[in-house]
Amino acid sequence: MDNYYSAVGAGIGTAYYLFILVFYIACVIGMWKMFEKAGKPGWASLIPFYNLYCVYDIGWGTGWLFLLTFVPCVGFIFDIMLSFKMAKAYGQGTGFGFGILFLKPIFYMILGFGDSEYIGPPAILFGSCLFVTTHICRLGSIWWKRSANSLPSSR
Repeated sequence: MDNYYSAVGAGIGTAYYLFILVFYIACVIGMWKMFEKAGKPGWASLIPFYNLYCVYDIGWGTGWLFLLTFVPCVGFIFDIMLSFKMAKAYGQGTGFGFGILFLKPIFYMILGFGDSEYIGPPAILFGSCLFVTTHICRLGSIWWKRSANSLPSSR
């Protein structure tokens, strides 16, 4: 009976890894075609952090925002917003953004192989994001100065 459970576990594990492999290959193929439509090199979809930089560059207009994915709560929110920005960058609507959010490899292939054209990121939303980020940094520096001034002096 022990061998039976081991065989079932091995089968489930193998099926899981095959699913992950197919998912990854589908994402790479879709991103390859998306990148080519946006004027980026297709091979960039194969390189782990560079492909994320290119996706953020296509959706947000600047690739360096991908570094925000490493900040715990902020990265999750920016990834959700990226799905909708990618849809807008290719001339699609909000429903397509939900599709990218939940079924990324399928909708990346639709963007890559479909009739949609890359029109660029929406500039207004990036400007407001930059505005909010700037003010958050200003508030942080004000707080830092106040907390530094409230320290007792050593004199």
